[in-house]
Amino acid sequence: MNKRNANLSFSYVNDALHSDTSNKRKVIRMTTDGFYMAIVSEENGLEQLFQYSFLSDLSFKDKIAAITDVEKEKNIPCANNLFRLYTKYNVQIPEDFHDESKNEVILSVMVNQHEQYIPFEEKVDKWQLYNVSAWEKELYVEVKNQLSNYSLSTVATSLLNIIAKQQKETNALVFVEHNHFTVVAIDKQKLTGMNTFPFYTEKDFLYYCYAFLRKRIVDINSLSLRLCGNIAKQSSLYNAISKYCQDVDMLSNEGNAINSNYSYYCDLFE
Repeated sequence: MNKRNANLSFSYVNDALHSDTSNKRKVIRMTTDGFYMAIVSEENGLEQLFQYSFLSDLSFKDKIAAITDVEKEKNIPCANNLFRLYTKYNVQIPEDFHDESKNEVILSVMVNQHEQYIPFEEKVDKWQLYNVSAWEKELYVEVKNQLSNYSLSTVATSLLNIIAKQQKETNALVFVEHNHFTVVAIDKQKLTGMNTFPFYTEKDFLYYCYAFLRKRIVDINSLSLRLCGNIAKQSSLYNAISKYCQDVDMLSNEGNAINSNYSYYCDLFE
């Protein structure tokens, strides 16, 4: 692996590794500044987890090459391989109005310079909708070329599935990436909105997050907010939002092997 392009920043290996590859799944999540690789099995849940940071400004080709180098170096065979991307532009289309032939039109509304992107759709059965996201063409081509045995997905769709499972205790979910965050809201077991915002300070984060939730949840005092992604309980972002929300905490899963860090890696288990 080219040590100049990626650096290991965190790793976890379960002592009880299972040798059967037929029920193992490998998930790679790519974000702005790095990527994560998780090996999950039916018997043991999380078996291995590796987090890498990109060391410098890289082209999409070099980023995917760095990921491919790690994938080859680890050489962990799995029955299913999944490449997951944090996307900044997403829109949800109800099944009744879905028409794949209209995705290019949707793309032109979602992003400027839409010719540099491609639309990517995923069906979300729980909410009876399609999540359509914008992928940079150059990135999409490199993933297809260098990770040709991987299926594709997005963090946004994972969040929609996660909140569907958490809805008895949670009606809002926020996932923080590098300098963007995605917020999902439900009210009375119905999905009421999802959006992604850029931010540079905790004031930006608080303004966009709280303003969005006030419009999407009728009784804002009933807000039960869970945070995940690149955010910690000790951070200024957590402190800012907790001043305005009575019920705010990190997303957790007590049955997970790394429960204390589950919020960072939650989408890798979907």
